[in-house]
Amino acid sequence: MSNSLHFRKDPIFQKIHLADPKDLAPGGKTKLVISFGGKDAFHFVSWLRLAIAYHYAFTKQNHVYLDTYGLLDVPGSVLSLTVSHGNPDQRIPVAKHFLGTGPGFLPARNASKNLANARGGSIGTMNDAWDARYAQAINEARVMLFVVTPAWLESQFCRGEYHQFYSTRKIRAHAKGKPLQGYALTFDSHCTKAFTGMLAQDGLAGEVRIIQLWRHWAVADEKTRGTLAPMMQRFFTLDNVGFERLLAYMPPLRGGD
Repeated sequence: MSNSLHFRKDPIFQKIHLADPKDLAPGGKTKLVISFGGKDAFHFVSWLRLAIAYHYAFTKQNHVYLDTYGLLDVPGSVLSLTVSHGNPDQRIPVAKHFLGTGPGFLPARNASKNLANARGGSIGTMNDAWDARYAQAINEARVMLFVVTPAWLESQFCRGEYHQFYSTRKIRAHAKGKPLQGYALTFDSHCTKAFTGMLAQDGLAGEVRIIQLWRHWAVADEKTRGTLAPMMQRFFTLDNVGFERLLAYMPPLRGGD
């Protein structure tokens, strides 16, 4: 797949795009929670999760918490692809191997027809325990990273995650516990400005570090990218410099259970 799509040859991308999420064992105490909008950032945060996990030699699924993966082994969970054929969106149940084999965060080939017919879409794991498990992850975490994109700004779920972060910070401050540190990753001035406004409105100005970096498109050629399914057109990573900058801004994350 990587040869046919002419993926960039950067060392970090080569290392991570061959990884498989199954390399990480279930469970683990959360160190970092990532909040993201699935319609335009799912593949990116799946890559970022693995990149951070391998950087710190983490071995468990929940060390870097993404609910799509963190809920997979919870009884009653259903992995689904939501596609925007029209209004309302259509949700299609898919098998776990949809998340990929080989390039672990890419859709499996047999899911391509669903993606090809979708003008937009996102992948998620549905479970009634989603909210409780997310709250548990935030309570355990030292750091929360918001990947702020247009889809994040439009999502009620993402706003809910932001409010969980806000309330958890207040609870920890009142209890004089270890603070929950917040960081936001953006890729354009519009999202940076919108998130800055949210922070100011909630009295968090200066409390969440905003890091604006460049997208690094996985498929370098723009014409080739334009022929792909919508979700794949939006598939990007950070380059080596961007990834190192992100790690430098955030505090080191320690291993362990």
